[in-house]
Amino acid sequence: MKKWIGILLCAALLAALPALAQQAGDIGAEQAKRIALTHAGIADPASAFILKAEKDLENGRTVYEVEFVVDGKEYDYDIDASTGQILAFDGDAESYQPQEGEITVSQALDIALEKAGLARDQVQVTQSRLELDEGRRVYEIQFVNGDQEYEATIDAATGAILDWDRD
Repeated sequence: MKKWIGILLCAALLAALPALAQQAGDIGAEQAKRIALTHAGIADPASAFILKAEKDLENGRTVYEVEFVVDGKEYDYDIDASTGQILAFDGDAESYQPQEGEITVSQALDIALEKAGLARDQVQVTQSRLELDEGRRVYEIQFVNGDQEYEATIDAATGAILDWDRD
């Protein structure tokens, strides 16, 4: 019986090795962002508003999904988390466009930064998205400065801060 348990444990460890090796060779979200910005020809990374840089599993492969906006144009990238290879990309105007009379995602970030008393070059944006919350279009903005985390919910129609949190 002990022999079978040992064999099963060895088999489980061998099965886990590819996943462990992939994690050990992970390029990280920051490198994935740099790869995407460079490929898109963005000379000044501060001009890009990062919407998303998250790890995901697609077709059995771990990738970083990187989305950002520059001058109203949205870019989407899938980057292999192990190698840094660009697997897919596009650049077009998508769902982050404001409706008539609404503020932009960049303006929502500026509102949140003003509330925090910070400038764009002092923070790393970890999330920004336009969402529907109880029938109201809102921007969910999250960013960090050092060990401080900030979260803001901003009304897309008025620019009013609906919710604010700092940890």
